[in-house]
Amino acid sequence: MILIQKKNEIIEIVTIGEIVEELQTDGEIELIEIEEEEIIMGLIIEEPPKFKDSEENTRKDFSENIKEFFGENFNSKLVEKLDLKEGKYKIYTQFNINKKGFVTDIKIRTPYSIIEEEVLKIFKKLPQFTPGKHAGKVVKTKYNLPITFIVE
Repeated sequence: MILIQKKNEIIEIVTIGEIVEELQTDGEIELIEIEEEEIIMGLIIEEPPKFKDSEENTRKDFSENIKEFFGENFNSKLVEKLDLKEGKYKIYTQFNINKKGFVTDIKIRTPYSIIEEEVLKIFKKLPQFTPGKHAGKVVKTKYNLPITFIVE
């Protein structure tokens, strides 16, 4: 994003409807380049985030550890309370792992609020990760995690 500052004007930088910053110049016109935070998708990152106790640093290892964590922590008795018909059901989730290794920006899509609450509770239990790196820099990483459960 590039801003042009003009003599003695206050310029607002607006992002998604929010005032981020106000600037006032001393009379010079200058171009300011604002570096936006880079978010890398988990599929293309060079060094994906990893569980701190994990030996490997691969997408496959990260994916398997996340699935295992959800499998161990998901309360399957909640599904029984919903009295669902037999079949497969999907919950769609999206989250970021920030530059400090914490899970942020959690989004969950399911028609069942009790399941949404359970999934959110599991996300909040996730430990701090070793953050991902791309092009030698620590970056925020975005993941999509579909969760499937089967009712028999």
